[in-house]
Amino acid sequence: MIFLGSFVRDYPEHISRMELCFRNSNISGPTRGSLAGICLASGVLLETLQLAATQIYDVELKRYRGEHAYFNNVKFSRVNIEDVHANDWHLTSCEATSSSFKACSFRQSKFDLDLTETTLERCSFDACDGKLSASKSNIDQLSLTSGTILMTEGGHYRDTKFHAVRDVHFAGDATEFVMDGNSRLSQCKVRSAELRRWYHDRSRISFDDCIFLGLYVDYYDLSKLAGLHQSNKRGPLQIRTCSGVIFTDDPSRTLSEEEDGAVKQRLPDIFIAVGSRQDGARRSCRRCHAKRL
Repeated sequence: MIFLGSFVRDYPEHISRMELCFRNSNISGPTRGSLAGICLASGVLLETLQLAATQIYDVELKRYRGEHAYFNNVKFSRVNIEDVHANDWHLTSCEATSSSFKACSFRQSKFDLDLTETTLERCSFDACDGKLSASKSNIDQLSLTSGTILMTEGGHYRDTKFHAVRDVHFAGDATEFVMDGNSRLSQCKVRSAELRRWYHDRSRISFDDCIFLGLYVDYYDLSKLAGLHQSNKRGPLQIRTCSGVIFTDDPSRTLSEEEDGAVKQRLPDIFIAVGSRQDGARRSCRRCHAKRL
């Protein structure tokens, strides 16, 4: 399929024949999947065909620049996509298993992608809206500018860079989802759906000029942010010139008046919700979010 795909790319006169074959409604499922694999491997056929309800396996697409591709309910298996630079791609309810995406860039695209045992490495998304589920998968050096991102159902995110993203939503299972490495979020709106730990102890995650729409931070790390802990060791989080609401959870205690004052001095534009105050803070946060939208 890789050879046939490259053949179609090198000899454009065969494109119309491939399109005619693919649009034949009498083609069986396995044959349609093979044709879809050729379409992906060619690259050029993606601009004229919409792939839907099919499986693509054992195919690679490399060194391709293109626009306007549509994938709906497509399952990728053992697929390698590398050095692809695309504009206006749409991946709706798609799955990728034992696959890899490397050194790719996407602009003004939309994606709903469920990854399983898949690698996403050195990929960038500009002005894209997406939902990413990443069970037993590694996401390294992911870069997002503008747009929105919902990260759910696990995944190991390392060395991410988010800038001016309208909604960064951590909603992954705490047993699988983790942000790690040296990550930076600047001028983003950030939230986590539940009181759960979404980052690793060894992380180095910095927030600059962000708005927190209800973000969970472990009490120990919050105390280090506010300078309340005796240890001089830097915590996993750094927060600079941010505002909004942070949730924290420590059943054994709440912030004393002195500690609350230290937090407000260090983080003057952030409301800290501890224990019983969390539900009220969530309601305030939702109202705040609605007003900003």
